Amino acid sequence: MAGSRKQARYLRNNSTYPEVKLWNCLKQDQIGFMFKRQWLFGGYILDFYCSELKLAIEIDGKVHGRKTEKDEMRDHFLKSEGVMVLRIPARRVLRNGFAVAHYVKEVCQRLDKGVFDPDERSNVWLPNGNASLDREAGEGRARGTKFPKVE
Repeated sequence: MAGSRKQARYLRNNSTYPEVKLWNCLKQDQIGFMFKRQWLFGGYILDFYCSELKLAIEIDGKVHGRKTEKDEMRDHFLKSEGVMVLRIPARRVLRNGFAVAHYVKEVCQRLDKGVFDPDERSNVWLPNGNASLDREAGEGRARGTKFPKVE
């Protein structure tokens, strides 16, 4: 969805509960990386964005159940700009926001250390199953691959 500064400000002031819950874990550099919320990037509003890593985080609720042509265009644009999108189901944030924040932190650390392959920088999906967020720290999944704990 194309956006404006006014619309981004509106969304910051009217965030969904999962967005607020995750923001409380990400704000003020709590995980070691600076995130902005409802950030305008190339005409698109991203739920959360870390410019240092070119990482966007999208909280996918019911409205994101089906990918539309606009979503495809947005994803293509972000990929062309070198932005990786981490999509997290809202139900995961509601179930355990701290585990999601830990997962985000590990993804950030891997990106910061250059562990992600350039082809993976397009989209990373959190699995829909019970996998990564219900396990011990350090065992997440990005595009279906298990990765070791980041030190």
